[in-house]
Amino acid sequence: MARISPVEVRFVKDEFSREVPSPPHDALTPAERRAHIAQHPLSYLAVTRGPEDASPDSPETDEELLVAGKEALDRLLDEGVFCDLRQPAMYAIRLRTADHTQTGLLCGVWAKSRATGQLRAHEEVRGSRRDHLAKHLKVVGHQSSPVVVAHRPVASISAEIEAATRHEPVLHLESPDGLDQTIWEVDAGATERLVQALDGVPLYIIDGHHRTGASEVIAESGGPDAQWVLSAIFPEDEMRNYSHHRWMHVDDAEATLALIESSLASHRVTVHEVERRKHGQIGFYGAGRWVLAELPGAFTDTALDVLEPVRFDRLITDLGLGAVPMHYLPGTRSLADLAATVDGHGGMLCAMNPIDMDELFAVADAGQIMPPKSTYFSPKARSGVILRPVDQGARAQG
Repeated sequence: MARISPVEVRFVKDEFSREVPSPPHDALTPAERRAHIAQHPLSYLAVTRGPEDASPDSPETDEELLVAGKEALDRLLDEGVFCDLRQPAMYAIRLRTADHTQTGLLCGVWAKSRATGQLRAHEEVRGSRRDHLAKHLKVVGHQSSPVVVAHRPVASISAEIEAATRHEPVLHLESPDGLDQTIWEVDAGATERLVQALDGVPLYIIDGHHRTGASEVIAESGGPDAQWVLSAIFPEDEMRNYSHHRWMHVDDAEATLALIESSLASHRVTVHEVERRKHGQIGFYGAGRWVLAELPGAFTDTALDVLEPVRFDRLITDLGLGAVPMHYLPGTRSLADLAATVDGHGGMLCAMNPIDMDELFAVADAGQIMPPKSTYFSPKARSGVILRPVDQGARAQG
């Protein structure tokens, strides 16, 4: 169903592969991102700074942040950190950690595929965030963070991608945090077969809803390069979704836990028991103790209402806690580590369960929208590894 295309890209040079690629944006707080840029001045994080990344000591307007991002990329190009622009091609991309491997296709996805239903979404696209990213694309002129897309497994697609990985890679990077990224060029014959094989296969946005929305905006007035979104497409059975926990900044964790215990079927437990929680159970931590509670059932059996994040949000609202500020913490960190964060800063941790892919696909197929931060997929390709121009002026740089 979704149209895909070869892309023209630059890759980071080996000698800069430790300094330029940035850590996952959503795995760091704004303060941690500022500290990383200070320690790694060539980091691509300096290019992608958003309004939340401005220093409290020296506020910057959105326009100033965009100009600063363009200047940061210009410095990288002047330093020669990227290879020359390659001819249009598709690529096999493999992400590997100590205990996980996933292999997919790096290509362009038609920017208007979401509007036609060929590319399906499960998250709301906020206009303010989308518009800021659209301005970023117009000012900076490049994409570097592939939108993560999934499809149900298709043997012929996997076979073509696997065949490409038997050749010499065009890029192999080993990140300090343990992520290995390897990229191989796909030959012209396999490219045509992949275009045909993916025609009629539903595609699902996994990570990058706002980047997709931003690409839709610039596609309206942009040239040929702006009609495509840099994307990494993976079969869903190779992807790994973690929990996305909630950190509620309640004033009195003890009183909030008492409210939960009196309102739900629950009992006090250890962190090890919370780690073994079942579907429909949420672990709550605050004031030095854990409580395991059963979520109320869904009001209806729709794909959206049965989701744990939806039931959790309804519970919090019913308990009168809907206005409590909340942060989101990735399940890539241990519960013991997250509990230590709560011990140091206060509030209450809510340990969620991950959503499975069938649930995600069902919501997207129904055209429904999940609560924010319902999923956390890892690993992801790092920004600053791949650079794709989205206009003629950007193509001429470097």
